[in-house]
Amino acid sequence: FGKDMEDSLGEKLFKNTRGVLLKGDIGTKLSFESSFYENQSTFPNYIDNFNDTFLIVPGQGRWKRFKTNGYDYAMASGYISYSPNNHFNFQVGHGKHFVGEGYRSLLLSDNSFNYPFARITTSYKKIQYTNLYTVFQNLTDGGTTSPPNTERLFQKKAGSFQFLSWDVHKRVQFGLFQGFIWTSTDTRNKMNLDASYFNPVLFGSALQYGLGGAHNVLLGSTLKFKITNSVSLYGQYLLDEIAEKSLKGSIRNKLGFQLGLKYFDVLKVKNLHLQIEYNQVRPYSYAHKNTAQNYSHYNQSLAHPIGASFKEAIVIWNYRLADFFTELKFQGIRLGKDSAGRNYGNNIFLSQNNA
Repeated sequence: FGKDMEDSLGEKLFKNTRGVLLKGDIGTKLSFESSFYENQSTFPNYIDNFNDTFLIVPGQGRWKRFKTNGYDYAMASGYISYSPNNHFNFQVGHGKHFVGEGYRSLLLSDNSFNYPFARITTSYKKIQYTNLYTVFQNLTDGGTTSPPNTERLFQKKAGSFQFLSWDVHKRVQFGLFQGFIWTSTDTRNKMNLDASYFNPVLFGSALQYGLGGAHNVLLGSTLKFKITNSVSLYGQYLLDEIAEKSLKGSIRNKLGFQLGLKYFDVLKVKNLHLQIEYNQVRPYSYAHKNTAQNYSHYNQSLAHPIGASFKEAIVIWNYRLADFFTELKFQGIRLGKDSAGRNYGNNIFLSQNNA
């Protein structure tokens, strides 16, 4: 229960969740998990506006009306995991993923709704390599005519991701990332993938298709530096597209970066933690010439929830004492908003051709 102090109508806020979680192991190599949650909620006005605009609840799926001003929505996830030995793990399931150490991720975050996936993780000594294959949806008609009184089909698009993590030193971890959104389905909602979709080599797709082609390619890197056992620095770098040196101010310079600090047991006070983070992304990042190819799923960004064209500062304090927990969070964002019907690069769902 809660209350929005800015709501002049005095609406009471609540969230009611019921669900089931089932997980287990079969022997030592096979495990599984499945969950389903049903929710009814009322939200602060700014989330109401988001729900009504994008037809989803943030991080969740589509909703239907509950009473006068509430929302009814569900969430399902699950996976099957198989580890034949200490070097390989195979997973198939329905869920979401997160890359990095931050409160946000500029590369791949758990901001959007769940999606079907297959994941292969390879570990050897200080190196871990992950291949992730996904199916996303744009909440637009898939091109085929749905029979009367049936659920309409949405447009599908495939994603493939590679992430290499290397423990360079016991205090330094470095990572390289490639994200690839493939050309969406045709007018009959059929996806025509070629063998390159399954290319497991990091940066292989970027070299083959380039950063500004028909597909939406995203490159990145991560870094974590452990200063002491309680203080660590982390960061990310995003490269979506880059122009020639002669075009320094070009909208094709689609870049971003993250800098952060985590401080555990601040001043040796047990369970008092501090996190400070700064994120910045240039306009038009994550967008594409073809609006169906943007870096999104279910009307939400696959990376930062704001989209692009922003500078953000975050400070989080949290403290736990026995069974009691308190958290103080500050988030300040300065963004380049679209105005007067013009695209200034914040909305990743608009074509960059109309910049």
